[in-house]
Amino acid sequence: FPCMFCEGKKAVVVELNKKDREGRARCVECRRFFASTSRFGNREHCDIYADWVDACHAGKAECDE
Repeated sequence: FPCMFCEGKKAVVVELNKKDREGRARCVECRRFFASTSRFGNREHCDIYADWVDACHAGKAECDE
């Protein structure tokens, strides 16, 4: 996925940890990341990335470097 912050193409990696019920998206270039545990269920990689995009647009994303 592309990074919204550094504009790196195919820079965002999404990992799903079903045991801990957490999804995590992180940019391998600028190292920003987003973690989501809400509505985990049968989430896919694209769902976690979309949650990050939505949270950033709403100004609610907690993004760390």
